[in-house]
Amino acid sequence: MPNMFKRFISVTVPPVIFVLIIIYIFTLNTPPPPAVLASNSPSFQLRGTPTAQVVYPNVAITLTTTDQQNRLSSQPAGKFSDASKFPPQTFIEINDQKRYQQILGFGASLTSSSAWELEHGLNQQQRDAVMQQFFDPTNGIGINLLRQSVGISDQGAPGQTCSYDDNGGRPDDASLSHFSIQTDVSLHMIELLQQAMSYNPQLQIIAAPWCIPHWMRATIDGYSTLNPAYYQLYAQYLAKFIQAYKSQTPSIPIWGIIPQNEPLYSYANFGDNMTAAQQSNFITTALGPTLAQQNLNTQILIYDHNWDHPEYAEQVLASSAAPFVEGTSWHKYAGDVSAQTTVHNMFPNKKTFFTEDSPPTFDNDWNAYMPEAANRILDILDNWSESYIQWTLVSNTKFGPGLCNQCGADVYVDPNTGAVTYSLAYYILGQFSKFVKPQAYRIDSTDQGNGHVRSAAFENPDNSIAVVVYNDSSASQTFALNWRGETFTYDLPSNGLATLTWPAN
Repeated sequence: MPNMFKRFISVTVPPVIFVLIIIYIFTLNTPPPPAVLASNSPSFQLRGTPTAQVVYPNVAITLTTTDQQNRLSSQPAGKFSDASKFPPQTFIEINDQKRYQQILGFGASLTSSSAWELEHGLNQQQRDAVMQQFFDPTNGIGINLLRQSVGISDQGAPGQTCSYDDNGGRPDDASLSHFSIQTDVSLHMIELLQQAMSYNPQLQIIAAPWCIPHWMRATIDGYSTLNPAYYQLYAQYLAKFIQAYKSQTPSIPIWGIIPQNEPLYSYANFGDNMTAAQQSNFITTALGPTLAQQNLNTQILIYDHNWDHPEYAEQVLASSAAPFVEGTSWHKYAGDVSAQTTVHNMFPNKKTFFTEDSPPTFDNDWNAYMPEAANRILDILDNWSESYIQWTLVSNTKFGPGLCNQCGADVYVDPNTGAVTYSLAYYILGQFSKFVKPQAYRIDSTDQGNGHVRSAAFENPDNSIAVVVYNDSSASQTFALNWRGETFTYDLPSNGLATLTWPAN
């Protein structure tokens, strides 16, 4: 340090200030510590491990409300946040590590009366629009299941005959030489099914006969039923139906076959009943071996009736028919849905399917029908069902032209004007079918709070999550949905049904 500078310092600068100046000069010539370099140097950060950033997924919301202002309507997207910031009072806990049944799908029945109405009540443009709205996964609700009648049902078309081999009323056709599905061709059923498959290649068909050919019947214990002498021929008849549909161009594969619709209710079946013992014997001795011999990969479903007689399914599944049986199919017109779980618990290796829910003719009263239908579907899925299938797809506004004047539909056609109306049943079905994909798994969802909000949750094959939530209250309900330590809050309108979806990855 020059002498002049030392003299200046000693004369004019107090010692404390002098020390501070020396420290400052020293720091100007010292490189910054490594920590400073790390915080200001991108190249150093790339070599290390970057700090993890939480990316909260967006939640897509689709809503149907009974004031009819929302009909499968998209809502503004939401977003998950840190769960600790939102201590909920009403919440749904989603655990995608706990899986239940795998979902086959959702759908309805393209009855003969539906086919007739589509062809005679609508023009081509209207018909195509309705079919797209049902089956297209992108521009419609994407239903992928149909339960079809083998021959006529109680929702048959004008002039339709009982079976594919009525044999002109003659007593016997041992070779099934008069078998023909020409009626289905004439009704445009084949054409409509092929159109449905073009919209949704994942379409699966479950078939069930209502009406056994008259000449194959016998009266046993006061009921008309399949004559045991014709067990093998009737199995051939059903196999012939499966082969006939399969041979169409494009082919129409039959995924599942049911021996008899509602076997304990002869009125709907034109007088036909089938006891559990009869069904067991028919499957064991005829239907099961016949399908296997012909290499038909069609699953056999049993019972196909109400929740009030689970012992029917138990008897069949405990019999020698069991190795041929995929599972039990159920209807909702009597009994309690818990029967599905009762049978599932007894036979956990056999599957559960729900195959018929007819909307009532009053489903234009949205406030009355929403709680009934939404709760029922959630109950059905909570009790192990891999499917939910409604009854009639299309009817006219007089609930025809079939025989069931108490059966509602998803779509109504005004016979005077040709106007098309989509019922609440359609929108409720769509809240599930459009978002819960085939081969999804139901996952654990626990509803806690005031009891007004309930849910069912699913993980799709692409790992996305879909949660269907219903508010049965007359007031809107705010709930928190917890998933993997994250929370999404939503205000669900009164009597509203919403589907929340988000990517899991």
